[in-house]
Amino acid sequence: MIEYVIESQGEEKVAVGIRGDDKTEIINHYWGFWNWKATSGEDLIWANEQIKPYLGYFWTSKAKLKNSLVEMSANIMIKEGNLSIFKGKKGGIMPFAREYAEERMKEFRPMTFLVSKNKYDFYNLGQITAENLSDYDAHKGQNLSQYQHSRNHPTNRNKNN
Repeated sequence: MIEYVIESQGEEKVAVGIRGDDKTEIINHYWGFWNWKATSGEDLIWANEQIKPYLGYFWTSKAKLKNSLVEMSANIMIKEGNLSIFKGKKGGIMPFAREYAEERMKEFRPMTFLVSKNKYDFYNLGQITAENLSDYDAHKGQNLSQYQHSRNHPTNRNKNN
């Protein structure tokens, strides 16, 4: 059994989740949304692919999602046959497809399923400071021969060793 969940972060940023016990079925539903232009993502993003119920999601906008549901609904009605009942009606099957899409949209249960915390642990080691400068740090402006000469200078021998 497939269940749709939705997490909205505004009109233009909507995560649609597909939950179920069969990964293949979830992937097939994703490609159905992709075919009807609800998303153009390269692949389904897995929020949970380890334990049942599995959860995969994709990003879209509310307008794209609604338009894709209308198109899916119209396609279902065309496959059902008996289109003669829509003949002569204003807009043909589209008003009924929009109504059916609204009903399908109610099946999308609001749910928070996106994890916003960091996936990595961070540790604060404190502040690292140099309390005692080494000879190199004190003389780093000099070139190597001047540095070596100053280390071996008779006045610095006792200080640096």
